[in-house]
Amino acid sequence: MEKNNTRIISIDVGLATTGWAIIQKSAQFSNKMELIEYGPIITEAGLEMGDRLEQIFTRLSELIDEFEPIEMAIESLFFFKNQK
Repeated sequence: MEKNNTRIISIDVGLATTGWAIIQKSAQFSNKMELIEYGPIITEAGLEMGDRLEQIFTRLSELIDEFEPIEMAIESLFFFKNQK
């Protein structure tokens, strides 16, 4: 894959389903980003946590090798009490 200095991998963390997307700076508009590809990493419910994490690690490693992003964005988890 051709190297791009503006390519980013974005990860939506989850043990059962981890979402990912590859975005990069638009070739047409310098202040816009364009979506290159996206998808889920789905792990089996009956697997041990270590095996699930290994599947996620392996697939993310493949995506990084394929798309060669220079930055990564990871969604942080948000917890709160007393939801109304």
